Amino acid sequence: MSGAFLARANAALTVLCGRFPTIFVVERWMPHRPLKIGVHADIVALEIMPKTDIRRALSAYASRPQYLRSLAAGAARIDLFGEPCCTVTEAEATFAAEKTAAIETAAVERAEAAKTAGPKKRAATKVPPDGRGARKPDQREESKAVASAPDPASTPASPAIKRLGLSDLKRAAQERRASGA
Repeated sequence: MSGAFLARANAALTVLCGRFPTIFVVERWMPHRPLKIGVHADIVALEIMPKTDIRRALSAYASRPQYLRSLAAGAARIDLFGEPCCTVTEAEATFAAEKTAAIETAAVERAEAAKTAGPKKRAATKVPPDGRGARKPDQREESKAVASAPDPASTPASPAIKRLGLSDLKRAAQERRASGA
């Protein structure tokens, strides 16, 4: 999904969440409930927003991993009023599980690719022919001074200050209580 699609879908979804707070969940990580098949037609009949925006919002909502996880076989689907109207079939649950697995696999692959890619190198900046963006002479001198400064990693470090952990803080609180302070 493109950025423009997601932006419009999220805007439409925000409207739907405001109108039907018991049905739609704004937060992606919160538990979702399976929606009735054909809920799109029910929302279109209310004339809240254009059909394309409703379709975008429902497409983005139904492709969320939390929504897909809610599609367990036999789970009750809900209508716009929050009432159970039908159940999730075994085929729908299987499809949702496969799609969730594909999303998770793709996320792991992206994370692995990011690890192996290493740090990104900065591209050399080009100065346009008209001279805009060129450094001033005094900026060059400052950049040379910074470049010749000693490397902080090579200088001896000051003694490290031990950071307190949660157990240290709990122990200190218990000691304070015991001493009556």
